[in-house]
Amino acid sequence: DTTHFETTLSRYELGERVAVGGMSEVYRARDLQTGETVAIKMLLPQHASNLEIRRGIEREAELQRIVSHPNLVRLHDVITDTHTTGLVLEWVPGFTLAQILEMAGDHGLGPDTTRYIGERLLDASAAIHNATDPGGTSLHIVHRDIKPGNIMLPSDGEVKLADFGIARSVF
Repeated sequence: DTTHFETTLSRYELGERVAVGGMSEVYRARDLQTGETVAIKMLLPQHASNLEIRRGIEREAELQRIVSHPNLVRLHDVITDTHTTGLVLEWVPGFTLAQILEMAGDHGLGPDTTRYIGERLLDASAAIHNATDPGGTSLHIVHRDIKPGNIMLPSDGEVKLADFGIARSVF
């Protein structure tokens, strides 16, 4: 592994930034305790002091703690301090569906691949929507942001849905 890690956050060494969005950025990182590669989703510096946005990322973490499914990116840890809030997530090596579609160009993915991805996303969506609280009450969670950039296609051929940032539930 030739990745150079320069910044430490909690027990994680941050590496390169791999994605940036409107409110957050994602870094490849290394867990100093386990040596595992993880992804850390952190609020952008200009949003780190906004309590409403910080509560939003904490709510995202809570939803990801509740729902576990092989086709959902796993939450490992939450980092909160006076400067930032971050989610430590499963590192998914590979590409997003958006990247794959761009590479495929006019050829597209083909019906079998499209069906395979669609079936995995339906399984993940059903797991999200059917999640219950510890008392068994349905939470009716809706992801609300299923798009090619949030669909990870790891090198092992699986499909992983990421980013619960705008998910909503009844709880």
